Amino acid sequence: MIVADVNLVTYLLVPGPHTAAARSVQFRDSDWIAPGVWLYEFVNVMASHVRTKQFDTDHAMKLIADAKSRIQSIDTQAS
Repeated sequence: MIVADVNLVTYLLVPGPHTAAARSVQFRDSDWIAPGVWLYEFVNVMASHVRTKQFDTDHAMKLIADAKSRIQSIDTQAS
């Protein structure tokens, strides 16, 4: 099990200089979890990519759906 942060998820799904390393991590262990806030952070990253016209809204929405299917959110709030 890999405890991922939004950077690792972004590196995996948005091609760039760290994508190969993220894919290597996923190859070793595809069971990823992340604190519940990761999704809000990822949506913010996608919004930034749309604002800067790196890709369109439809592509961002597909990446969000892909990310949600890959990452299990965990609740980090203490009771």
